Amino acid sequence: MRIEENKDFDIIAKIKEVAESECKTDAEFAKRWGKSPQNVYDLYKRKSIDVKTLLEISKVLSYNFFEDLQQQLPFYKKKDDVKEPIKATLQIELSQDKKDQVLRIVFGDNNLKILNE
Repeated sequence: MRIEENKDFDIIAKIKEVAESECKTDAEFAKRWGKSPQNVYDLYKRKSIDVKTLLEISKVLSYNFFEDLQQQLPFYKKKDDVKEPIKATLQIELSQDKKDQVLRIVFGDNNLKILNE
């Protein structure tokens, strides 16, 4: 699987940005990655990257590039956008016989006896 360049997000540019902040030189990045400096230069010229290589680089640079890619999805919601469920209490007024019927349905006969004790 290959990750293609997105017009709004350039994964290769992001890799270069993170590599420059984590490593002093491209040679240091290459050494950490177990590749030659030429491999790093070739990487920076690419338009896409395969998932396996991106995973390797994520580990080498201790950075989750997949999270950045995930945020590019049209249906992605940030954790801040997810709302907590609403807690509500429903109160219903019933006559005694209807109340007993509802409690039997909800709790069963045995549990109803325990509740009434």
